[in-house]
Amino acid sequence: MDIIIYNNMVMIIDILKLISIFVLGFFLPGYLVARMLHSRMIHVTSILGSILILFQTIFYLQIADIPLRYDTLICTLLGITIALSALFHFRKKANLIKPIDDPISKPSPFFIIFSIAILLLITYRLTMAPLTGPDIIFRWEHLPKLMLTHQNFDFYPPFTGEDYTKYFFTDSFPPMVQFTYFSLYSAISTHSKEVANLLTILQFVLIIFSAYYIIKKETDSTHSDTFLILFLFSNFSFFKILSYGQENGWLSISLLLTWFFLYKNEDKTSNFILAAIITSVGTLSREYGGFIFCCGILLCFVYKVKMKHLLVYAAIVSALIAPWFIRTWVITGNPVYSLNLLGFYVNPGHKEVLNQLNLISGLTINTKVRITKTIILLIQFAFIPIVFGFWYLIKNRKVGLLILILFNTIIWIMSIRFTASIEGSLKVLLPSLIILCIDAAIFLSKNYKKAQLSISLVAGFILCLGLCVNIFIYQKGTTIKGIFIALFLIIITLEVIFFLRQRENISQITISVMFAVSVTWVILNISIYPTSISYINSIGDMIIHVTRRHNVPILEDAFWTNFRHKVKGRFRVIGENPYIHSITYGTNVELIPLWSPEIAFLMNEKHDAEEFYQRLRELNIHGFLYYPNVYTGKWYEQTPFYKACMFGDRKLIKHPNLSAGDGEWQLYLVPPARKINDTKK
Repeated sequence: MDIIIYNNMVMIIDILKLISIFVLGFFLPGYLVARMLHSRMIHVTSILGSILILFQTIFYLQIADIPLRYDTLICTLLGITIALSALFHFRKKANLIKPIDDPISKPSPFFIIFSIAILLLITYRLTMAPLTGPDIIFRWEHLPKLMLTHQNFDFYPPFTGEDYTKYFFTDSFPPMVQFTYFSLYSAISTHSKEVANLLTILQFVLIIFSAYYIIKKETDSTHSDTFLILFLFSNFSFFKILSYGQENGWLSISLLLTWFFLYKNEDKTSNFILAAIITSVGTLSREYGGFIFCCGILLCFVYKVKMKHLLVYAAIVSALIAPWFIRTWVITGNPVYSLNLLGFYVNPGHKEVLNQLNLISGLTINTKVRITKTIILLIQFAFIPIVFGFWYLIKNRKVGLLILILFNTIIWIMSIRFTASIEGSLKVLLPSLIILCIDAAIFLSKNYKKAQLSISLVAGFILCLGLCVNIFIYQKGTTIKGIFIALFLIIITLEVIFFLRQRENISQITISVMFAVSVTWVILNISIYPTSISYINSIGDMIIHVTRRHNVPILEDAFWTNFRHKVKGRFRVIGENPYIHSITYGTNVELIPLWSPEIAFLMNEKHDAEEFYQRLRELNIHGFLYYPNVYTGKWYEQTPFYKACMFGDRKLIKHPNLSAGDGEWQLYLVPPARKINDTKK
């Protein structure tokens, strides 16, 4: 009984601590700043401002060598909030704080009902399968877990061999997302995907509200929000990409609102300060987030902003983002380590791995086939927003938004060589897809009462067709196919009948049909949730799910749990798989990445096999985990170590008891040292 009471008390305390983080880390400080700057869209800017303050707080606690814990974090945030409250009170007494007058028209009942229903379904779906991004396990969630354990992030970005034993990947991008996860983990003293998932749901809410606000400021049509919600949620990439739990949501909000506050700047300095804050959130979310800053500068010229306002915007963004990149530069010799930029230092192993990745899956490989496949995917993802969104932008000469989309597209093309597939890289385009959803909704809503019924007809028809094609390609269940075939035939029949009869309410019926199909589509995807988190299989799939990859037990916890008990003491092995590193981290099995500086001598062409083995023994490295069918394996086959040690009399010894399942994964052991007699021979 006492244990139950104790556990309940601990749970209550954790909930209260979590609430305190949400209040002081995700809302109140930013709200005070937004109020002092007379911000529109106050709730969104409050959250973005607070997240930026949270990032800076964690960063400077690290710089000051103060342990990163809940108590140090919450006390610092409380102090910042008190200081901002005092400043707010002082400005209010001086009549410098004005009431916010920011009216927008009320949403339609369809928008309210549909949004609430969708958010409830999304919450359910994400609760069943939180943070399903392909690299969540070893990157986005791994860093905050390490911060929770070590109470710092001295090892990030990883540069030394010791750093790489903790953080496996060669990353240095600003960890805005990881810091937000850490703040929640610190409150409950453990890592929890379910708790971190609250921020994914928050991103859905912020994007919906921001898009709704912008569309109501751009048009007074009563049907604009109806089209908006349809296009967002029938565009499955919106749900898929945000569900990753990575940077894409924050980048999308940042780009969208940077444009809005610069476009609607009203020649007020406060709006440029707000734009700078919002831009900084996106820039500190990923290494390519800097393109938002570049877009912001260009938008200032497009909208003929005064030079003093341009300087204010640029100076504030620079002051907020520069410290992170300076720290990275000091640690690694490259502010965007390990990107090959302007002759800065790069990790040679990581550079070669990226080169091999580009040779296998880059844009220049099977170019025609891959571009065709990409176009098909984009049509499946967002045909209506792309067609009608661009139609609206070009027709109305929205140069600013076209610049954003152009830059976003360039960044996407550049990112292809760093990702495992073109399909996986499409997440970079999410900001543009959201912009196009908004503009397509504005376009159709403005034409809603102009008897251009064919637009709605084509939109409804293509939406139904696209959804059905997706189902046919990615779903195997005959029942599901049957349901959608029936829906498809019914919809086409109704559309043709009403179109031929030229009824005046054809557009209304089209909207109803689009609603029905969109709701069915979203319910279908949300209802399918994973049962295991051993292997992530999401790239190229319309339905995000986490599943066991059949016949590859080496990627499962059970395999390594069994293996750990068989080896004695510390067992160090070279490998390239970050999933295995995340499984074995903190155990007696230690995976060393191929690109770790600790084993840079493997590239030494002057060493023979015995010299390689001697160096490995000195480092207490026992083996080499080899998988030939991936880009890292292809690169490793070209190394002096591989050529010297996989052939000849003194080859690496294949582990006899390794069950790779598919016969491809192999563990090679370093042979024992030669005996004196053997050496003489």
